[in-house]
Amino acid sequence: MIKAPFTIAHTPFAESLPHVGCEVLPDLARVDEIFLTSLDAIRGQFPELFQHVRCYHGKRLRPILMLLAARACGQVTSAHNTLAAVVELIHTATLVHDDILDNATSRRDVATIHQRWGNKAAILLGDFLFSEAYRLCSTIDATAGQMIGEATSAVCLGEMQQTFHAGNLHLRLHEYEEMIAGKTGALTAVATRMGAYYAGASPSTVATLTQFGRQLGVLFQMADDILDLTGSEQETGKTLGTDLAQKKLTLPLIMMLEKLHPEDKTAAREAIEGNNLRQVRYFLQLSQAIEHSYEYANNLMAETVQNLNNLPDSAAKSSLNHLIRLTLHRSR
Repeated sequence: MIKAPFTIAHTPFAESLPHVGCEVLPDLARVDEIFLTSLDAIRGQFPELFQHVRCYHGKRLRPILMLLAARACGQVTSAHNTLAAVVELIHTATLVHDDILDNATSRRDVATIHQRWGNKAAILLGDFLFSEAYRLCSTIDATAGQMIGEATSAVCLGEMQQTFHAGNLHLRLHEYEEMIAGKTGALTAVATRMGAYYAGASPSTVATLTQFGRQLGVLFQMADDILDLTGSEQETGKTLGTDLAQKKLTLPLIMMLEKLHPEDKTAAREAIEGNNLRQVRYFLQLSQAIEHSYEYANNLMAETVQNLNNLPDSAAKSSLNHLIRLTLHRSR
């Protein structure tokens, strides 16, 4: 396994999150209750499927982001608890559908839904989760529905961009960032946006925290893309190499092709075309692409930290700051 550069203590993300946002743990318990109650129909008719879906309910990054953003601007309300469950339902639905698109066989150390029950069941489950999310969202107000609708549209467009760019071995860095700002950043952005908005924050503060959430989502995806090429399935708990198998260029591969000498680029592209992970890892090392990827992500991390400078000091602000570093330097 290729190691990350610098002196980085990689951390199991899900285990660390509750310690980061300990001030919102009581609210997070309420969010979990709302999330699970929304699955009552599944629990009653398909108990084995219900228990399996609970395994997908892991990091809870987006609910924690929403609750911390609310605390950083004011107080957590009942609307925050409901909307945090909405965002987690949508995130879970996207995971179920993404696993079909990527033909992944495992996630969080268990078989994916489509691997266990087939594509039809997985598609229908994802649709059910989306439907429950919008039903819950409708209990708040029209603004919540608009925000969630904008975010889910951005997620779908980002996924479509990545799908249509599969096989494009000349993808530019700015195109990659635009894609992941949608497919991953949009949902983290709406979490912090709603956290601030429903805490009564000013429009400028809402905009600041929205941008913070988007950048944090981009960092999260960059870390995922690095782990997809350098990690181990035992450590990450999910199928790796799916982007390479579909010839989707991600940050490390873009950096690799940018840094290689011209005579090596052709061979590197052939390795990507042939889904030859061993050869790809050779060129990653030759070009120091992993080091360059972390350097690039660390610069973005510094910009993300600056987005919080205008917030008043609080335990929630400190947790948000720590989340940035935890997002990038993690082992799964």
